[in-house]
Amino acid sequence: MRGHDDPVDALGPAPKPGQVEQYAAYRAAWRTLGRPEIEREELEMTDGQLRMWIRAAHREEAWAPRYVGNELAGTRQAAATHRQTAELRAAEADANPAERERLQTEAAQARALAETLDAQAERLQVIDDARAHFLADNARTLGYGRRCEAELTRRHIDDTEPEQLVTADEWLAADRHATIEDDQHRAVTEADLIDDHVDHIAAAPHDVVVEAQNRDIREIAADEPAPRNEDTVRIPTPDETADDYADATRALAEINARRAIDLQEETEHRAAELDRWHADDQAAETADVDEYTDGMGSYDGAMPR
Repeated sequence: MRGHDDPVDALGPAPKPGQVEQYAAYRAAWRTLGRPEIEREELEMTDGQLRMWIRAAHREEAWAPRYVGNELAGTRQAAATHRQTAELRAAEADANPAERERLQTEAAQARALAETLDAQAERLQVIDDARAHFLADNARTLGYGRRCEAELTRRHIDDTEPEQLVTADEWLAADRHATIEDDQHRAVTEADLIDDHVDHIAAAPHDVVVEAQNRDIREIAADEPAPRNEDTVRIPTPDETADDYADATRALAEINARRAIDLQEETEHRAAELDRWHADDQAAETADVDEYTDGMGSYDGAMPR
């Protein structure tokens, strides 16, 4: 029906919006092939929708807690090694009275270093848990972003020239230029006139301090340097661990705030739904009573003979 003939891809790209019959046939063929429904969504998106999901995924990834799994493993391994060294030096001290003082000192130092590494490992574990919570709460956005990026690459894999992308600043500049051009030929109406109270506001002093709104965590994280050395098994410095711990704490606060908002919205939606059901039930009961009363007709109080 669509003139698509490919020995590898049986269906091809999804029909464009508005092609109702082709879209219905495409969905039926998709189900007939036994393909999962979730994979069809990005195939039916436009390039703009794909880019929006990709952009959303990148914005969320910016404030993700740093991956510290390799550093956590390295720190725990080093702590276990120092504990083993402490036990060996303590046993050697008992067996060698001549070197007892030196061996006991080395055992104490190794034991103290192991305790320090254990404390650092606890902080790294908090960071690792925070990342797990982040991935669980943002799995949908991140998953869509990866699949949309793969679909966008597949669509333009045969392009001979790179696609010309327009930034947000360029769009705003073009919009301002178009607005200025339109204003030169647009008729002036009463809505364009400035009232007296507006003049009064415009004449207000300029030393009024306006508090800026809190920046979104995604905007803050986007200005920060990208994580490094995530794939290296090593022992991070205490300062590095402290910085990563602060970022993880910030991420956990954001996750808890989002969960609270979602719970509040769910509660309000449930309450509104119950109120609507209650109102519908009352309306149905009232309609039944009115219908029953109308069916009985008027009653004059006289007993039937």
